[in-house]
Amino acid sequence: MSPATQLRFLRVLQEGEVRRVGEAVTRRVDVRVIAATNADLEALVEKGAFRQDIYYRLNVFPITVPPLRERSGDIPALAEHFLRIHRERARRAIPSFTPEAMRLLRAYPFPGNVRELENEIERAVVLAQPGQPIGPELLSDRIRDNGGPAAPQTLNEAIEQLKRRMIEDALRECGSKTRAAERLGLTRQSLQQMLRRRQG
Repeated sequence: MSPATQLRFLRVLQEGEVRRVGEAVTRRVDVRVIAATNADLEALVEKGAFRQDIYYRLNVFPITVPPLRERSGDIPALAEHFLRIHRERARRAIPSFTPEAMRLLRAYPFPGNVRELENEIERAVVLAQPGQPIGPELLSDRIRDNGGPAAPQTLNEAIEQLKRRMIEDALRECGSKTRAAERLGLTRQSLQQMLRRRQG
């Protein structure tokens, strides 16, 4: 929202008043607001791009939805849901997924989150033969290849890969080393040391 829109929205939250477009009359409203965003509002408040007073009025009962890579157990239900939607739109009789295709979907980290999963299912429906389940051959190369480095050979390599991915994810999503360190349960100094070791 632009600063001007934020100011008008604050009036709705604070005073319970709105003015319809084209009207000069102020109306009283009694509303409950549910807001959703993928932006880091705390960072926007710090930058002055989002009003702090609105942030605290909206942040009464926050619900954090983890990214899809942190809840791979949800992928089968979501995949089946998107399959139902897109086979109806395409008018194609695609029954389901093969076990191997589902295993690959669950193993993929989905950096594009739920939207990427839906796009993948829509693509597979277009490619599938009517009456045949979606198999691995209909999935994108990045999913078949698991979109990442080769599987680790040792426990230490696996742990290092996991650390690297968690740090990269936290930095990308939090936007600052301080918040990333808090999410990871580290001090900022510990995180900086780990980053230096990776660069070295």
